[in-house]
Amino acid sequence: GDVDLGAGITARYLKIQINVSSFCTVCGTPGVHDFQITGSHTTTHTTAATQIDGGTNFFEWEAFTPTQTTPANTSISYRYRTSTNGTDWTSWVGAIGSVTSRNGNDRYRYLQVEATLSNTDGASTPSIDQYEIDYHTNLAPSTPTAMTAVVGG
Repeated sequence: GDVDLGAGITARYLKIQINVSSFCTVCGTPGVHDFQITGSHTTTHTTAATQIDGGTNFFEWEAFTPTQTTPANTSISYRYRTSTNGTDWTSWVGAIGSVTSRNGNDRYRYLQVEATLSNTDGASTPSIDQYEIDYHTNLAPSTPTAMTAVVGG
């Protein structure tokens, strides 16, 4: 018969142990004839602390453009946070336009991106090829100067 393990189980491995004596011996060979794991799956990736660095002349984080594949039953969501030193971080926000770029003389030149990849069918796989992050520096004489950081690709 069917066995439902319930919701909210997080596991990397699953062991199935069968008590052969509980199977009907006239029904055929005892054993597992059909096996299926269903449910949704989620994984999260966060960029390294100083992987995305606007540099010493950093001015402002501008835009985020992912190149990604999201088949049916999948999704990818992003969150962002910034730091002046690569150690102390602001809170996660859901839009690149909501991150802290500067506060007085403090420049939040480091950006972390958290990508959460999910599916609802337990089989389909979303993927990220790369993403581009547009930002500006404060270099004279043409202040601000547009820049792009590319991650992946």
